[in-house]
Amino acid sequence: MGLEEQKIIELFYKMLKARIFEERIAHYCDRGKIKGNFYLASGQEAVSAGCTIALNGKDKVFTNHRNLDFCIALELDMEKMILELIGEDGGYAKGKGGPFYFKDDVVCHEGLAISPARNVGLALGAALAEKLNGSDNIVVSVIGDGASNEGTFSESLNLASKLKLPMIFLVINNFYDKDKSFDSTSTVKDIALRAKGYSMPGIIVDGNNVLEVYEAFRKASKYTRAGKGPILIEAKTYRYYPHTYKSVDNRPKEELDHYFMRDPINLLGRYLVNVGAGNTNDLNLMKENATREVSTVFNKIFGEEDIIGDIIRQEELIDDSMEMDDEEFVIKTEIDDRDNKENNNDKQGEEEQEADDNVLDEKSEAYEEIKMLKEVLNQNKDEEQDSFNVKEFISNESAKESEEIKEDKEDDILNEDELEDEEKQSKEDTISADDIPVLDDADMVDSFLNDFLNTVEDDSGEDVK
Repeated sequence: MGLEEQKIIELFYKMLKARIFEERIAHYCDRGKIKGNFYLASGQEAVSAGCTIALNGKDKVFTNHRNLDFCIALELDMEKMILELIGEDGGYAKGKGGPFYFKDDVVCHEGLAISPARNVGLALGAALAEKLNGSDNIVVSVIGDGASNEGTFSESLNLASKLKLPMIFLVINNFYDKDKSFDSTSTVKDIALRAKGYSMPGIIVDGNNVLEVYEAFRKASKYTRAGKGPILIEAKTYRYYPHTYKSVDNRPKEELDHYFMRDPINLLGRYLVNVGAGNTNDLNLMKENATREVSTVFNKIFGEEDIIGDIIRQEELIDDSMEMDDEEFVIKTEIDDRDNKENNNDKQGEEEQEADDNVLDEKSEAYEEIKMLKEVLNQNKDEEQDSFNVKEFISNESAKESEEIKEDKEDDILNEDELEDEEKQSKEDTISADDIPVLDDADMVDSFLNDFLNTVEDDSGEDVK
């Protein structure tokens, strides 16, 4: 296999563990053991697994409200997570923060701001700090498609591009902003297209294909870590639960069934079997191990044997009768097929790429976007780099601000002189009170009526007296 077999198995296990953890959360919510409501990400595990495994362990990740899968993928302490969810002192925020505030400095998970889009601004500041400190770490900001329509997102894209910050903007597009379809709230179909307006690469990946997500993040992190600036990645996927666990789900059944057939865990499992990395017994053994690992933590906290349930709406994790669908999965994940570059018509006439860069077949939905990112990454390494300096930029901005203040003061002095001239002229034009004749009330009324009546005519044209 082109991609290390061990890494693919690790991706599979991360997704399994996240799915099982969320199913346990739902299970204990139903039983009243865990209070409140939760934003579950079942169905989106390929995005969190593919993203986090491409990071270096020191890269900071700012997640959004639907964050349990990211926390599991980053290997946060599950016991602290559960204790935080039930309001116990041993949680990440001593039981006072809830599911959004799992801040863990060990794995560089920064938690969430009060609203999803505001988290982008916090990530922006962290990326600026990394650049000022001269580190080679990057910052990942995770939001949903709904938050991409908020102003903070656009402002952050602009500033990150201007300062060439080491940042990856990850937008998880599950096609729904709460219970409204994304099409009904946005004028663009592809959020990644917005990157063009801020002079940065924007790519779209199949968020149900963990290998495609991983490859995109591997290359994106290499690009931004080299000081070339930020990147926007849009991962199109689907969540199995409604907006919150207890929300009413009004989505069409046909739509749900379609994405159940493209479950990211099943897709990768079938791929592993197809390439001979394991058989169904091996995969189900990993499922049992992941279930045991998660259940042990829940049992420790709740003091009871956890009930091992099936993964959401799936009879079997891996079904031997399921055949690999080339169009659906194999073509998009043929990372080990490195020797067919000459068959790719889009590559003809170009300089031969390194074998590691032949990632996706041209039939992939994300092929053109990934290809564009490859071209950016494979630019001449000796090309003169933009010598943009953040400290110098801030210093220059401060100098400009001081100059503007000085000019404003000079303008104020001129304005004061002009105002004095105007006041002087106004006084000259003003009629003095001494010039107004003194009239009693009766004289004033008679004078007014006479003037008024003399200017009014009736329909016949005669003066009205």
